[in-house]
Amino acid sequence: MKNDNELIYYMRQIIGDEKENGFFTPVLYNDEIVNVPNFLFKDGPSEYPEIRISPFLSKKLKSHPIRVRGSNLDIKREFYDTVFQVDIYATNVVLANNIEHAINNRLDLFYDIDTIIYGYDKHFKIIDEEKNIYYHNKYNDKDFRIIDVYIRNFYLKRVFDKDGLNQKNTYYIDETGLYINTMLNIKMIQINAVLNGLIFPDGETAHRKGIIKTRILSRRNLSDLENNDVERISMDIGIFYRLDRDRFAGPIATDIMIDSD
Repeated sequence: MKNDNELIYYMRQIIGDEKENGFFTPVLYNDEIVNVPNFLFKDGPSEYPEIRISPFLSKKLKSHPIRVRGSNLDIKREFYDTVFQVDIYATNVVLANNIEHAINNRLDLFYDIDTIIYGYDKHFKIIDEEKNIYYHNKYNDKDFRIIDVYIRNFYLKRVFDKDGLNQKNTYYIDETGLYINTMLNIKMIQINAVLNGLIFPDGETAHRKGIIKTRILSRRNLSDLENNDVERISMDIGIFYRLDRDRFAGPIATDIMIDSD
């Protein structure tokens, strides 16, 4: 991630599912699913049940920055520790406890991920010989949560529409199948998919986003502080994360003559 605003956004996605009208945490209550909204601090009017998220971002580095370099890549990577306060409000104790359980479960599922790697099989068919686009009809975005596609340790870039397949070494998946554009040997393909756990809507894991670790630092029942018939549970969530700052990698030298005896 590039900045603290991205961290706040990702934490809201971890705590609840993003929909067109906000973020909601699905909670089981009385044998039904209740979609509990989550808000940032004082955003929006109060509505119960609800979740309020207050980030207390620190600018203090946890360690010396490191440099990550590669082909046309130069990143300054910094590590930080911060705290998010999460307040749960509900009209009864049972619902408040269920919301807390749902949040804890989501935090765990974003890190307790089981994956499986699939290889080449006979269902890969080339559908565009000019562009070298392959198609596999057994993979789809409903039954497979693919997080990586790579060939000989070269990772292909995911694109989110078929027009993106005009780029080399890309892949696209939808309900119809998996599409891959590559000049590399398709028989060496490796497909990494999630069996158990949660990932972000774009198919990336929390660690890949830059959220290295989360932990519950404290938990308090604050119902007695409320002046109405509202139950309140407050949790402090510690987050260890990284920020990547792009550096200029320099021009690529071409047509260089090298003398050799």
